[in-house]
Amino acid sequence: MLGQSIEDPTSVEGEVGTSQGLGYLPINTVLREQKQLTHSQGKLLLPVDKSATTGCQINGYQIHVGQTTVEANSQAFVQLDTGGTDGCISADNQVAGSYLHGMFDSPAALQQILA
Repeated sequence: MLGQSIEDPTSVEGEVGTSQGLGYLPINTVLREQKQLTHSQGKLLLPVDKSATTGCQINGYQIHVGQTTVEANSQAFVQLDTGGTDGCISADNQVAGSYLHGMFDSPAALQQILA
């Protein structure tokens, strides 16, 4: 929803087609029929702020039916312990999105995001 478009080629959420996103992030999502549920861990990749400790550890779970592609040279939101990344941060650092649920349960992560 935060990205450029959401494509639903197999009618997962309604009629087959593509909907325009809000355009805040340089991403595009294609809905898939198979729901993914995974426990994930990693660290936040927020821009450095002198008042925040960067790279705090987070835990959560991903539950989604989409596969999102991020445009090249975009800033990821989370570095996963598996080696991949999740989410995206807008170029102006005002909007971030992630599939990772539960990151706000960590006081350190919440503090870093608010900073």
